Amino acid sequence: MNVTTLKVRSALSVCAFFVFICPFFLFGSIQSQVSHIGLIEENYVLLNVKLDRKIIFNSLDAYHQGEVLFFAVEPLFDILNLKYILVDRNLTVWKDDKEYIFELLAPTINPDKSTIVWGQDDYNIYVSEAFLESLFDLKVTYNNFRLIAEIDTYDYKFPKQKLEELERIRKLNALSGVSVSQEKEVTSARDVTIADQYRFFTAPNGLFNSAISWSEKNKNNNFSVQLVSDLFYHSASLTLGQSNGSELASRLEFSRYKTAPNQRILGMFDKYSFGDVSGSSNSLTSRVKSGLGIVFDRSPENFRRQNLLITINEQAPPGWEAELYHNNRFLRVITVPQDGLLVFEDVPTEYGQNIYQIKLFGPFGEADVIEKYLDLTKNALAKNDIAYNVFALDPNHKLINDKNGSQYEFTDLGMSLDYGISDNWQFGVSLYNTKNQDDEDIQLLSMKNALSFPGFLVENDISVDQDLGFAQLTTITGNLFDDKRFSFAYESASDYESPRINAKESDVHLVNANISGVLSRWSYGLNANFRDENDTNVWRLSNRLSRSFESVYLNHTLDYSIIKSTLDGHEDKINSLTGSLNLGGRISRELRVSAALNYNPVEGDFIQNSSSMLLQYAPVSESGINHYFNLRYLPLQDSDKNWQLGYNVGYDTKQYQLTLSSNYSADERWNIQAGVRFFFGYDHYNSRPIFSSEMTSQSATLDAHVYLDRQLNNQFDPLDYDLSGVEFFGNKAWKGLTTGNSGRVILPGLASGGVTTFGARWKNGSQSIDNDFVVYTHPGSYIKVDIPFHLTTELIGFVLREKHGSQTPVTNAMISLLDNRNELIQEIKVDADGYFEFLGLAPGRYTVKIQDEFLARSGYESEVIGYNIRTGSQAGFIELPAFLLARGNRILPLKNAIQDLQLDANNSEAIINDDTQGKLFHLPKKSPPESSTDSSWNRDYQHKVPNDVKNSDIKMSQGQQSDRPKLKRVLVEVDAKQIGTISNNPYKTISGQVIVDKNALFTLQLGAYSNAIQAEAIAEKYRAEVMETTDDNTALNYKVVTGRFPSKEAALNYGQQHLKGTDFFPRLYFTKATSNETEKNTWVVQFFAGKTLPKTTKFEAMRKDGLFYAYKNINGEPLVCIISKGFKSKNEALVFLNKSALDGFVLHQASFNNIERL
Repeated sequence: MNVTTLKVRSALSVCAFFVFICPFFLFGSIQSQVSHIGLIEENYVLLNVKLDRKIIFNSLDAYHQGEVLFFAVEPLFDILNLKYILVDRNLTVWKDDKEYIFELLAPTINPDKSTIVWGQDDYNIYVSEAFLESLFDLKVTYNNFRLIAEIDTYDYKFPKQKLEELERIRKLNALSGVSVSQEKEVTSARDVTIADQYRFFTAPNGLFNSAISWSEKNKNNNFSVQLVSDLFYHSASLTLGQSNGSELASRLEFSRYKTAPNQRILGMFDKYSFGDVSGSSNSLTSRVKSGLGIVFDRSPENFRRQNLLITINEQAPPGWEAELYHNNRFLRVITVPQDGLLVFEDVPTEYGQNIYQIKLFGPFGEADVIEKYLDLTKNALAKNDIAYNVFALDPNHKLINDKNGSQYEFTDLGMSLDYGISDNWQFGVSLYNTKNQDDEDIQLLSMKNALSFPGFLVENDISVDQDLGFAQLTTITGNLFDDKRFSFAYESASDYESPRINAKESDVHLVNANISGVLSRWSYGLNANFRDENDTNVWRLSNRLSRSFESVYLNHTLDYSIIKSTLDGHEDKINSLTGSLNLGGRISRELRVSAALNYNPVEGDFIQNSSSMLLQYAPVSESGINHYFNLRYLPLQDSDKNWQLGYNVGYDTKQYQLTLSSNYSADERWNIQAGVRFFFGYDHYNSRPIFSSEMTSQSATLDAHVYLDRQLNNQFDPLDYDLSGVEFFGNKAWKGLTTGNSGRVILPGLASGGVTTFGARWKNGSQSIDNDFVVYTHPGSYIKVDIPFHLTTELIGFVLREKHGSQTPVTNAMISLLDNRNELIQEIKVDADGYFEFLGLAPGRYTVKIQDEFLARSGYESEVIGYNIRTGSQAGFIELPAFLLARGNRILPLKNAIQDLQLDANNSEAIINDDTQGKLFHLPKKSPPESSTDSSWNRDYQHKVPNDVKNSDIKMSQGQQSDRPKLKRVLVEVDAKQIGTISNNPYKTISGQVIVDKNALFTLQLGAYSNAIQAEAIAEKYRAEVMETTDDNTALNYKVVTGRFPSKEAALNYGQQHLKGTDFFPRLYFTKATSNETEKNTWVVQFFAGKTLPKTTKFEAMRKDGLFYAYKNINGEPLVCIISKGFKSKNEALVFLNKSALDGFVLHQASFNNIERL
């Protein structure tokens, strides 16, 4: 690599610097003279510029002449946000409020790297790197091979860096809740929170599943139903289930939740429930108990009752399999009971972040995942936080189909109270009453202290019963050597009895220690346990080793135990060694396996009879018919019991699921079931039932009324319009559910149990007055909401500057939008064309102006720096006159005025009338300013629409399908008639596209636009293509490019021969992702990056999950990468990475281009 490192350490450079600064002490400003050098065109280069290792500019005009590097002054100084004035042969630069004046003089002879010189071509003034190094005390390093200039600063920071640091501090303050008055981001629409609502009765909705079962001996009707609704101003949740003639399983619970995050019931409770409920008091005294009763609860989200073990409660479809994973490690699997209440008790934790996944698998290939998060680095309650719980239960009865004829009695009574005395100290107390097996009352009083220290947590529970027997549990959990976790627990009891501990007339001691960590992607755990109870001692050592391979987990446990017991003076000792090897997960997208190999090396039969294997195969179907095969095999069982084969088939539509299942076992028994499953609701406004296979039970219903608010008062008035055809987002199952002629619609399936969001959209040129709706819901709730819309205004414009007698875009200008009280609404940065736009503005008075801070630091002035606009009540589209900037002039400064803008047919377009209903909306469009003469789009876009194409030909009514696409077609058709194509094109074309080498890496860019219509028009002329990209300000750009070339030189040669009179420059070629999988998602895992694809087979095993190769630009160098399929969230991508056996890291998909399947 030919790398020239430019250093400013020579004596001549130091002398020149002192020449700069000495006059300052005499005259108050620093004045210097700089010699000129002629620039040779063959030395022209386009550089990428880094500032302190961060790319700040792509394709900067520069010259590399001899050993000297020259930078174009205006684009570089603009991107650095330097204030400067370049007039005739004088360059004035401000550094830390000091003024440096440079007189650009006659030529010099044979300059070297340390000589401060300047140069000029037809477009720009250039200064040498020594100029920058001397003035700003920095070092410039030039990489000639990669065409990168790296600027490394010392003590001095450019205005650009200072602004970025201020922005970073503001964001940190915003995240920490600190108010920052300098930053005010407001949109014309606002988010609105809708409180929960309860009603006497609402129509129930939910899931219904029914099946008829045949076997060789009998016939059964099986069903399950999960319903929610409001009843007696409470949320009523009903689950019924019956299988194979068994007793009807039922669960009916009435609940009341707080109606908003800070609006508790009676100011005290987050929730209360009665009916078939469950409750628990303290980790020492009770487990979760269910029965007929009532529960009052207040606790923050993710509140826990102890540190080392937690309980997870969820609702799930009955009969589904539920696999529990902790930090990507398999724990256990259970089948969801018929009442749908899924409970995992005594779930282990570890210090740090705990991620729990419940993977649900239905009998017809359905799959779902429930995720829970627990932060075990601090106490459950912060300072002044409080949590309490009160319950009364009869565990022997239920509300529906109660077959117990005994008298109702609340035998389980309990309460608990926890309080955060400080962030590091939590105190709790609880009372509990229950009955033992002899039907005797037990009363228990418990007290808890939890302490938080850096790197570990300490917790102590003490409990006493009515006979003063006691029990205690002390736990410590924390970090060990940074990457390891440890826990220690000591539990003891003396003459104490509770549902969890039975030490009546005896003593119990239990010690448990655990260390866990990760070694080379293997998760391990070492556990030691000792229990002393009466005359029995138990020692146990266990080892756990697990790892995930993509979507397959492997888990091995080995337990060694010694049991000593003494009876009548005789001591017995039993040693045992048992192990279990578990394999589970998806081998492929279609095949799932679950196997357990249980063994005992001590006994004669090494492999235990309980070993089993389950294979489930669900081939992918595009027809909506899903087949599901499963084979359960127990190899060591008797031959008539060691296997069972099942085949299920389901037909899925958006409305319902039809199912057929069959089983045949080794004992020649068979069973067949046929059934239907669907979610149901009813839209009484539009007289239509709603059936869905995508919605879930335990959801809420939205009753929406949408109207055009002509008075802008957020109230429905006689002059307002009901809007039909309004779509909603917030649930994918709402697709196709729109408002009718009354402007109303019923939308079931709204997520419940907390805060959820939704929104509405109508026509282009309209917007809901409230931006997004935040709803606090409960299962079965029926929320009425009015959604007023208004017709919006779009303000667009350009910022240009004088350059050599013509006008070019200013690419870094900041534009401010203010309301009629002169308060800031929004600030944006112009794009590559100097273009800006403010969208979705409500009718009113606005001021659009160039940001004062930008003008102050850049040195620009203008006759007009802002416009006052009053948008009409019918809204519309307004194009502002272009802002024309110039560098400041000390003698004749410009006015910097703000003018009132009078709207007329030349600068605005009113709304468009819909002839079908008399409703109003408008057609937004953009066009370049007529005053510009030298920007990349101007020559080819002006005067494209001839006089015989009237505005009425472009406008369209609401009844037509789309407004923007038609406008695009009109412009393209006109352009094709009037403008010729490139002549003498050496490349073969098909359908107007240049066909070149697929592996080419360079193209010629002809322009960049913020409007797709302009870009399409230019692309049509040059048989070019349009690419959607994102610039540094994350604003969408449409870049017009033509050709693909193997090198930058080939691209330049083609442009010089065939694109004369047109601005162009070579750039790395990239396209948007073409795979449907990657277009739908945003996060990917990168496994490899290099100049060529690796010659290895290590990626072969992952091809089935979807691997892609893609390009990205690292420091100006194109690299080929291997990436995963796309994921909807970063967490999903991290889970995929953790499951793989490969090294990699997660990036946003936007980092890559030319994505194709590997």
